[in-house]
Amino acid sequence: MKVINSTEYQTKDLKKIFIECCKTKLDSWKDLKIEVSYSKSRWITGKAPYGRKKVEIFMPRNPIDREYIEAKWPEPRPYAYLNFKRVLAWVLIHELHHILDRHHREMIGNYYNKWKSGYLSDPERMSWVDDLPLRKKEIKTKPKEDLQLKRYEHILAMLKDKKSKLKKLQNQIRTWNQKRKYYERVLVANGKIKKEDLR
Repeated sequence: MKVINSTEYQTKDLKKIFIECCKTKLDSWKDLKIEVSYSKSRWITGKAPYGRKKVEIFMPRNPIDREYIEAKWPEPRPYAYLNFKRVLAWVLIHELHHILDRHHREMIGNYYNKWKSGYLSDPERMSWVDDLPLRKKEIKTKPKEDLQLKRYEHILAMLKDKKSKLKKLQNQIRTWNQKRKYYERVLVANGKIKKEDLR
């Protein structure tokens, strides 16, 4: 199974749920490709071409909540929709029927055909998914850089570098001065330069 995930949920957690879903309907899911992305609605939805090994799952950025349900439905209200993992698993299994080449008309009476006669009629049937984790990805943020401290550390590094170069230059100047004095003595002694001409 290959899971391509562009949502905030951890891919490994999604894959565990998907594998358990596949165990209920498929003999093999090795070649199955599942793409998980965001939808514009507040519902979990899916799409799967009949007879093919590909499923698309669309996750809401802002899932429905109690307030949404109480505003949209009269009593009895379908609070079972709030169980995100159960709904996700139910949607995927519904789409698995399609990759098995089953059309909606061939799924009449099937628990995974329609919400009202399926999931809402017995939400506890999906309780097996409750123990599986569905965690969000950890967002790693870089600590904010202290520019003043960075500049100060740069100044210290530059001073250290310049002091090191200055020490080398001073040693070189000392060496060249010793050579200059030697040749001045030799040249004056040989009459090649005058002492008063020395700098």
